[in-house]
Amino acid sequence: MDSEIEEILNMVPAPGWIQYEQLYDSYKYRYDFDVVYENQNNVELKPFFNFRDPKTLYNMTSKIAEHQLRNSLDNLTDSIDMSAYTKEEYFNYWTTKFKKGLSDRYIYLSNIIRYP
Repeated sequence: MDSEIEEILNMVPAPGWIQYEQLYDSYKYRYDFDVVYENQNNVELKPFFNFRDPKTLYNMTSKIAEHQLRNSLDNLTDSIDMSAYTKEEYFNYWTTKFKKGLSDRYIYLSNIIRYP
């Protein structure tokens, strides 16, 4: 039914928004991990259990993680600057894009389907 399709379409952007918020915080504070990595052997600082592995810390530093985080953010936002978007605008953007993709796909498939 159309109402069910509409309801499902409105759910599509939710996981992307959650991932965007999580990745954006990591991207925003990426340089903080540089400080943690540089001070990992400082005896005055108590290490957090998850960050005892130097490889983990190194992979979280800005020179390693920045590019990966930026690519992930670009994928989640379609390379749009999200600073001007609200959650609702993000949802509207992706819902509209998904509807257009479904419409284009329907038109394509209807042209290649053989009618009896």
